[in-house]
Amino acid sequence: CVFTADAAIASGAAIASVPASLVMSVGASALRAVGRACSALTPPPSPEFVLWLDMAAGRRDPAHASHLYLAALPDVAPDCASWSE
Repeated sequence: CVFTADAAIASGAAIASVPASLVMSVGASALRAVGRACSALTPPPSPEFVLWLDMAAGRRDPAHASHLYLAALPDVAPDCASWSE
């Protein structure tokens, strides 16, 4: 398969697909241990916060489905509000 800059791609055409099982989501995080623990809290945290917790846990847990991806992320995310340049 060869990709070139002048290859025509139709508007709306799919150029890639990712299986849903490989995508981190609030739904998947809710089903993991961190999500189950958070659902027992009163009030429970937002689904987005549970996703962040799941991502943090996944960085350290080699058994986590997304560990390789999460462990490869930089330790500090650039924040446009704090860029030094």
